[in-house]
Parts: sequence; C-alpha cells; structure tokens
Amino acid sequence: MLARFDSFQTLDDPQLTKMKLAAVEFAWHMVGKGSPRWLTLLGKSGAGKTMLARIVNRIFNYNLRGTVSYESSTIVQRYDGGFITWNKLATYLREGEFRVFDDICAHDFVVLDDIGSEHSTAFTNAKLFEFMNRSLGKWRVITGNLTLEQVGERLDVRIASRMIRDGNVVVDVDVKDWSLR
Repeated sequence: MLARFDSFQTLDDPQLTKMKLAAVEFAWHMVGKGSPRWLTLLGKSGAGKTMLARIVNRIFNYNLRGTVSYESSTIVQRYDGGFITWNKLATYLREGEFRVFDDICAHDFVVLDDIGSEHSTAFTNAKLFEFMNRSLGKWRVITGNLTLEQVGERLDVRIASRMIRDGNVVVDVDVKDWSLR
C-alpha cells in the first residue's frame, strides 16, 4: 500500500511531508477497518491535494470495494470509489439530478475534490452542508483551494466545523504550485 504513495514527492518540504503522512495514516486506518473519519486537504492550487486524494481512492478501490456505478434515466456515470469534483456534483444539483447526489452521499467512501472552486450560491452551500451532514460516520477525503478559515467565511462556518469534528484531520498547506517550483 505504501508503494502507491511513492509517486508523491515532498521535496523535503515539511508541509508536503505532513500532507503525505496524513494521507498515508488515513489510508492505513481505512484499510485496517478503523472508525470512519475524514481527511481534508486544503491549500493553494498545485500543492498535490488531488494527487493524494486519487492515491487514497485507488487504495480504496483495490483493497475494499471496487468501482461504484450510478445509472439513471438521463445519466450513466461511473464513480471510481466515489471520486467526484464538487463542480461536477454542483452542476448535477443545479440540473435537478438529486438522485446522483443521494447516491454519492450514501457511499461509504467518497472523495469530494475541489470544494470552493465554483461560484458558490446559497443553494450550493446548503447542498455542500447537507453532504457534510450526511457524511458523518463515513470515510471522506475532501480537497479545496481554500484555507479552513476561508471555508468558514466564504462557504459556511458549519462546513468548517464538520471538517474538524470526530477525529477528522485537516491539513492546510501554503506551498508554491508544483509546476512553478
């Protein structure tokens, strides 16, 4: 399992090392059938948050469950272990595809990538809060380009609060974009 994380290079940056170690620990707990919790990776674009989330997702798919498929009359979508971007999920919600939302909320494991990346509205913020509430007691990896403080200010303080409850781990990094190093 640890070999899957070898592709994530920290360049001896203490913040990237902390983020990688948090992802490794999360994956160990998940595979070891520990109590469900969340890992939230926050920070600037290009820090490697999505890359780590994808690695954890592959570990989930390989070790625990496989691929989850959702099919409705208008959408056939494959979610690898429940990996979806917030922008895509918000688009489904705005288009009235609430069954997709319900299905994703029901998964035991979901990566919700890039919260705060789309123009938030009262509706999308309410749905993100609902996702968080319905995710209590489940495995979640959440990434976003906001700090925890910005999540509380721009989205909803209740969302930020959910991220830090019940042994959930938040890693907030402030590093230069990988491509610009």
